[in-house]
Amino acid sequence: MTSDEAPGLASAPYVGLRPYEERDRARFFGRGQDAERLINKIFAARLTLLYAPSAAGKTSLLKTLVLPDLRDQDADVVYFDHWSVDRPLEALIGAIEHGEKVAPSGRPEAVRVAAEAGRDRAADLVGACAAAIEASGRTLVLLLDQFEEFVLRHGDRPDPLREEIARLSHGTEDVRVVLSFREEFLGALDACFRDHILSLFGSTFHLGHLDAGGTHEAIVAPAAPYGLNYSTALVDTVIADLRPRRADRRGAVGELSLPFLQIICRRLWAEAAPRLHAGATLTLDVDTYCDRLGGRASSRTTSARSPADCDRASSMNWPSCSGGWRRRAGSRSPSRSTFLPHKRTCRRRACSPCSAFCSATTSCACVTPAA
Repeated sequence: MTSDEAPGLASAPYVGLRPYEERDRARFFGRGQDAERLINKIFAARLTLLYAPSAAGKTSLLKTLVLPDLRDQDADVVYFDHWSVDRPLEALIGAIEHGEKVAPSGRPEAVRVAAEAGRDRAADLVGACAAAIEASGRTLVLLLDQFEEFVLRHGDRPDPLREEIARLSHGTEDVRVVLSFREEFLGALDACFRDHILSLFGSTFHLGHLDAGGTHEAIVAPAAPYGLNYSTALVDTVIADLRPRRADRRGAVGELSLPFLQIICRRLWAEAAPRLHAGATLTLDVDTYCDRLGGRASSRTTSARSPADCDRASSMNWPSCSGGWRRRAGSRSPSRSTFLPHKRTCRRRACSPCSAFCSATTSCACVTPAA
């Protein structure tokens, strides 16, 4: 039984360690202004670059707010994020021709069908987009998410997709293209398209971490329809606990980790759910958070308690400034039982881009074990 299926969590207001989907829109808060600004940029330019730090929630933003809002503004939208196929251009063309039946599904079989559909004819992305526009009479928006995977897998060799994206950016078809990727790939993307698109950075949107107001809304608003309220002191304490307390080499204090925020919110919901009754309301105060969940310690230890959450965490890119996982010293292979949470405080320049799993042992200078 997964944590989503556990008693009291089946209809939880928080999704946990997975991206939000379009069906979760009623539970997604704190990004309304970002979505509005991004949509304005999409319609104003033929090519828009969306970049963000790891775990900032760009996929959730695209699927939950941007995609349905674009449809509401009379646009056809194709969401595509599978770059592991050998011929991504053909898979994308097949997704455009099959529309929503293939593009948003993310299933390997759906991607295979899309690739086969695109392989039946010349790999002409511009032609496929023009045909889709002629059939619908609406603007076509291509949301190409996780584009750093394309750069990693196909960026070191010629690939026709780059030329086709360049043709779309210079053409006259009513098409808008959004490339969404992690911010550390800005340089690699520039190198990938340098010979194809001179105005690559003409329209960019940087999605930062949630600010204090957005984080407050993301904690409080999803629980309100269920009759669960939080005291202001509790919310402020959670936000303060999840923000790194040490500045980096540039003197900047890092932002809080959204995955850890979801873990804490689900723990608060699990604490409150048995006490909620139909038509009643419940307010949790800061004492509940500190006494029952352990305050700051819970934000570092809770993540290792749920096997399902550990499975989901393995696919997340955790911010290096906020925390993550490390292996016990002496363990030969990573597993759920051998991961311990830790807070990374990088002291060596070479260790600064720590990713989802830090393979170093306790001797690594960039690892500070959690208290």
